[in-house]
Amino acid sequence: MRIVHMSMFALLIATAAATAQAPAYPGEIEEELVDVNGKTARRLACFEEVMMPAKVLVEHVLISPEKRQYVKRRNGTLELVEYPAAYREERTLLEPGYVELRQIPCKKRKSFFGF
Repeated sequence: MRIVHMSMFALLIATAAATAQAPAYPGEIEEELVDVNGKTARRLACFEEVMMPAKVLVEHVLISPEKRQYVKRRNGTLELVEYPAAYREERTLLEPGYVELRQIPCKKRKSFFGF
């Protein structure tokens, strides 16, 4: 009889856990009250600020093309050298940087001296 009683108790616990309501937000802590400017409020979710960089279009404008040139050295030799092309960058701002809020799990406050 005792074995049946224990299994019924386990079934009751499992049923209660399965029917418990899930939090509306993934990082929500059930009924945690916080103090905001002297008023008590219920914490719904926690967020962190993430800075998103600006989007910039970079165009390379040719200043001088690559060229080859013969150079005469002091010892009388001729060398063929190549100078690389020179470019400058023109930047156009497409979208400015902004701050995005991302939801994170809330950390439970540690109780003072375990109370």
